[in-house]
Amino acid sequence: MSGIEFLAVLAALVTISSVAGSVAKAWAERAQVRRPGLPPEVDERLARIEQAVESIEAEVERVLDGLRFTTKLLAQRADDRAPTRPGRHDAR
Repeated sequence: MSGIEFLAVLAALVTISSVAGSVAKAWAERAQVRRPGLPPEVDERLARIEQAVESIEAEVERVLDGLRFTTKLLAQRADDRAPTRPGRHDAR
């Protein structure tokens, strides 16, 4: 590839990238015009919903911890009560 061909390819790439950038910028600005900002009441309400969801998440995690603990205790109790057969070795 000669120097002139290289410069021609380089110029084409610069032109294409600048056009693509302009198109992307125009598209982004157009998308923002279509979506007006939310009123402050909606922002406040979303904040309250987010706080409520976080509270529910904490409670669900607490209940799941209790369930895991109970399941572990029941499994241990079942293992303790399970009859063992003579001559059979436990693989644990």
